[in-house]
Amino acid sequence: MALNRTEKVLLTGLLLDTLISIPLCTLGFLSGSASATTEAVRTILLEAIDVFVLAVMMAINRRRFSRFEFGLEKLQIMVQIVIAVSMAITMFFVGRKILHQMFHPVPMPIYLDCLIFAGFSYVNVLINISLLRRLLREMKSDPSLILRGQMRNRCIMLASSVVATIAAACAVIPDRVLFQIIDTIGAVLVFSVIVYTVANMLGSGLRTLLDAPIDEKEKLGIYHEVVAHYDDWEELAFLRTRRLGHRKYVEIGLVFDGGQALEASLAVCSRIEQAVKARVADVLIAVRPAERVAAP
Repeated sequence: MALNRTEKVLLTGLLLDTLISIPLCTLGFLSGSASATTEAVRTILLEAIDVFVLAVMMAINRRRFSRFEFGLEKLQIMVQIVIAVSMAITMFFVGRKILHQMFHPVPMPIYLDCLIFAGFSYVNVLINISLLRRLLREMKSDPSLILRGQMRNRCIMLASSVVATIAAACAVIPDRVLFQIIDTIGAVLVFSVIVYTVANMLGSGLRTLLDAPIDEKEKLGIYHEVVAHYDDWEELAFLRTRRLGHRKYVEIGLVFDGGQALEASLAVCSRIEQAVKARVADVLIAVRPAERVAAP
């Protein structure tokens, strides 16, 4: 199956990140610079998560999770949490590197490697800006939690790339002590961005991951709209409601006369959906024909 536009954007970003990460990571680890090493670790871990995110989005778009009709948003939140956990792992490596440089004598960085790293990092800044603009366009046309997480992820990449570029470029400073100070500050800034993002993503993700009942008044309004069309259906097979964050989910199954045309049954389902949406704000609803409930 051909890739859709959003998948192409994510795949393009993944391929570009992979190409630029090879010299970045090589130079980052060889240079001995704290900022460059921090950027290399972040690049490897977040790129691995990008592969996972793309795989999940492709599975969702190809209906491989179709039986979880109201579970896709929760699945997307899980992806967001996985991204946050990966960043927490990044925090461990980054923090250890920074503490080691601050409190232990370290060998002087290889300044030629730092300058070459700064050049590749600048290219990475331009790549992140271009991809972020494309993600913004996709969010306007087809918003989703996965895309929102990818935009946040791309903003982190952009901020980290800018800081790493500036810190590594400071290798031209003759005063080596001053360069070490700037290098450490750059690593701390990247670390701070990751800490803030992890706290924000985990906090919002875990809060919205838990199901909650919808308001009783809204639930009565849903029942009212279903009953208002009682003459159009024969039996209520099921009516399920739940809330995930601010979004309300409603799933209704109706049994229709077997001799009625499918188009007519679907038209009734559509009218009920529109009536519920007019009454209940921020609701995702699916009304569909269902099989008759067997007697016990």
